[in-house]
Amino acid sequence: MGHAVSSPINTNWLPAVKLRKQMRSLLKSREHEHSLRTFQFCRGAHIGGANGARQFIYGVIFAFGVAAFCSSSAIAKEQANTNDAMWAAKGKSPWVSETQPTKDIWAPNGKVTIRYNEQRLSVVGKTVTQLSEIDTPATLIEILWAPDSSAFVVNSSDGGLVGGWSVNYYSLDSEDRPTFHDIGAVIAPFVRDLPHDCEVDEDANFGAAAWLKGKSELLVVAQVPPHSICKNMGAVRGFRVSTSSWKVIEQLTANELRKKWKTDLGGWIH
Repeated sequence: MGHAVSSPINTNWLPAVKLRKQMRSLLKSREHEHSLRTFQFCRGAHIGGANGARQFIYGVIFAFGVAAFCSSSAIAKEQANTNDAMWAAKGKSPWVSETQPTKDIWAPNGKVTIRYNEQRLSVVGKTVTQLSEIDTPATLIEILWAPDSSAFVVNSSDGGLVGGWSVNYYSLDSEDRPTFHDIGAVIAPFVRDLPHDCEVDEDANFGAAAWLKGKSELLVVAQVPPHSICKNMGAVRGFRVSTSSWKVIEQLTANELRKKWKTDLGGWIH
């Protein structure tokens, strides 16, 4: 990573708008706290005219280092580290490898599958239905079928490996048509205090870890995004959610979660 320099440089050539867009993209991915700081420099260059540009120049070399962080090699490394069992020990990702096509995720009864194609998931059974709520790379998707094949959950991220992760619940009717249920809305009131001492406002990540009591309950984990914008990065809290009343039945501390449900948790939560 580069260091700031103080030598005078002509700032007229700085593509402030382009740099600002780059830094917004880096901030969304939230892979490192320095992306936020660089974005703030870029914002100063954009809205502060020449004065802002001169302020930004002190961090220009550092900005180039952050941009390099999102090079193709870094993306390839991210993909190589993404696989099954991220949030849930039994979770399956549609992604196979960089050189192989994605795979279908079949229900336990072998009659319905979830298929990935061009950033979208579709339920393929008696009918074919695209899941409009999810639009993300296969590397950032994990699917967990209910034991009786009548429902499934999708853990997915719209911003990279560290977040933001959400969990979508789908129940199937007799024609295999899915109905969406927003698990995040059920949990959100209980985790407003989970990310704290953060440099910017942060939302917790959500991921489904296991079906409990058949499919009558779902074990959901809330996590502070694991990057150093927040002092308690990576902290977790567990919830048992009723899939009939859509209410939280029990809250679990990190120790309780790992003690009671260790074998159900994916690699990120251990």
